[in-house]
Amino acid sequence: MFPLAGKQLPLHKLPAAPPSTLYPYIAQHGRGILSLSTLQPGLQHFLVPGIGFIAYTMMRNGPDIFNVLSPLALGDPMCDPAHFRLMAEAFLQQHPKAIFMQVSAEFAAVLQSCGLLVNSMGGETVLDLATYSFSGYAKRGLRSAAASAAKGVLVEEVLQAAVTPQQLAGQAMQQQQQMQQVDGEWLARKGRHAGRFWFINRLPVFAPEPGVRKFTAREAGSGRLLGFIFFDAVYEAGGVAGYYANVTRLRPGAHPGVLNLLVSSFMDRVRKESQLAAPAKKQSMRRSVRRKLERQAAASGLAAHAGTEESAATTAGGPVNTSSSSSNSGARFLSLGLSPLHQMDDSRFQHSSRVRSVFEASFKHGAAYYPFQPLAAAKAKYGAGLHDGRFEDPSVTYQQTYLAHSCRGAAGAVAMFDVAKTVGLWRDPADAASIYLQHKVKQGLLKAKAQLEKRQKRQQGSGASGSSAVPGSRGGTARAAADAAAAPGAAAAAYLPAAAAGDKGMKLGLVHMGSILSDSASMIGTAAAAAAASAHGSDASLRNSSCGSRSMAGSSMAGSSRSKGSVAAST
Repeated sequence: MFPLAGKQLPLHKLPAAPPSTLYPYIAQHGRGILSLSTLQPGLQHFLVPGIGFIAYTMMRNGPDIFNVLSPLALGDPMCDPAHFRLMAEAFLQQHPKAIFMQVSAEFAAVLQSCGLLVNSMGGETVLDLATYSFSGYAKRGLRSAAASAAKGVLVEEVLQAAVTPQQLAGQAMQQQQQMQQVDGEWLARKGRHAGRFWFINRLPVFAPEPGVRKFTAREAGSGRLLGFIFFDAVYEAGGVAGYYANVTRLRPGAHPGVLNLLVSSFMDRVRKESQLAAPAKKQSMRRSVRRKLERQAAASGLAAHAGTEESAATTAGGPVNTSSSSSNSGARFLSLGLSPLHQMDDSRFQHSSRVRSVFEASFKHGAAYYPFQPLAAAKAKYGAGLHDGRFEDPSVTYQQTYLAHSCRGAAGAVAMFDVAKTVGLWRDPADAASIYLQHKVKQGLLKAKAQLEKRQKRQQGSGASGSSAVPGSRGGTARAAADAAAAPGAAAAAYLPAAAAGDKGMKLGLVHMGSILSDSASMIGTAAAAAAASAHGSDASLRNSSCGSRSMAGSSMAGSSRSKGSVAAST
């Protein structure tokens, strides 16, 4: 273990390090696209002088009433890959329940060896600047959209860090105001429950920033701002290895091809600065694949001759390159960023099936919180389509990113709600544990309904009568319970104990549902007590209405003993 300077403070008490202290580590080891995002406000830094740092934030884990905090780390450590294990062990030694979000496959392998589970959370779309071209039949939509949007539109780079304060005073103030207006209009179009997304997608800064290039598209005549993209630099060995399209905004009503125009213009600018020849307008797909394989073989041979161990990373041609060569030939790639929860591949690591299920459901049904599917479709167009984790265009790669955690079973599902709440996927969120408990209750009710329907069919087949009797009868109670199971909310939950008192089949369904809820009840300490109290009150009221001669106290005691027996049977 490497020595720490003095006594290390707990993670929740560590302050944010000043940018001047962090920049040297970012410039030397910031291979990932989130390197500059580690400087955003609201983050803390686990800093080991001379080695590197880990950026993280403290999130609430489990029910909010317990106020349990655990760290949520952002990306790979800003250090040499040889120190990944040392940094991970030091971080996990203070908090074994830490979660690492959007990490590379290399660091994910280290975290798995430390005992964590690793789930895929989507992939990054990376364009090779030396070979990527907008030509081809599959990209005709991108070309036509950019060409149509270019009419009467001026693309320029603004808010450069090299300008003087005098130049920045007048013009930049107007640019900042227009950008803030477009940003506000863009946020208003997001899902009705969407919050202010940050952490893995840092908030825009409408001022000059080191390492960030800001391109805008304006109407040539009026100067009206149509959209803008902020490109974060990705560093390697002190130089810029590529860029990441981090902040993307488009004014509502503007031509959708404006963003394609900005990306194309930026790529042309970077190619010119890096002295990269523009690819041919029409390039054979077979020839492109052959040339890429030749470059990979040549790079692997040079790496083997030099005795390095990072040659495998050069095959991707993207930001995960771990080479420590001092040569700086300019930017080589452009990353379009993460497509969250899209084309996830969990075959490489040991993962949680519960977390995988939550991710898949969020991608399919989470449009009210985040545009998962439209974002993935828009980025897939740049690679001529994505199939089985591979783009049709060989100059575009899809690099899997991962989330590492120690949450097993149902705890993993609750933890993912906490992560989503922390990064701002929805505003004014409810307690994550309560959300998950409601989901499990609804799931149990649906299973109970299915069991009751099967029981009724068997009774009808054997000639049993009274299956559609009055509501007070046995069959009527079962049918009402089945209808209540399909109705969401508190009405179904309130009817549940009363139906259980009137039908044995419903009791069996409740026992089965209790076994389903047992895992979440272990995490939510008050859930079992609340369920017992609800059953106690409903059963007592039912007995009181049917037996008027009994006192309320006697009915409550009988209901309490029956509730305890039901809970014991379910556990």
